[in-house]
Amino acid sequence: MSTAVAERTANPIVVLNDQIANREEQFKAALPAHIPVERFKRVLLTAVQNNPGLMRLDRQSFFNSAMRAAQDGLLPDGRE
Repeated sequence: MSTAVAERTANPIVVLNDQIANREEQFKAALPAHIPVERFKRVLLTAVQNNPGLMRLDRQSFFNSAMRAAQDGLLPDGRE
């Protein structure tokens, strides 16, 4: 296994970022027009980096909550 693949597998933030990217079309469909999907994805990842405890959540529960925020037009930045 190459170093890049091993590093990618070992870093949980990178893995989560990939999982977020895999759901981009779902988020895009749920978000209102005034929130670009790239912004939502960036804010979601920043929320995890600012609160590492979110990494311990069940991943399905995490993405269900993210999808509800998208459907409600909310950014998971703690401001709304």
